[in-house]
Amino acid sequence: MKFVAEHTSIPVPEVHNVYRDAKSSHARIVMEYIDGDRLDSVWVTSPPNKRMRFCPSPVATSQSFDR
Repeated sequence: MKFVAEHTSIPVPEVHNVYRDAKSSHARIVMEYIDGDRLDSVWVTSPPNKRMRFCPSPVATSQSFDR
């Protein structure tokens, strides 16, 4: 996420901490909250033309990187 934030124009939440939970040994990420709808909650009800806005082409994605 740090790489994406530093090298693209894609907005990403700021990561505050990363650690491994001692009991479950799962990795945990503590990050900034960004208000909005989660993709998994809107994907199923979105029409195909709107879904395409969520999935930019590889060319559009690569153009967001700094040169």
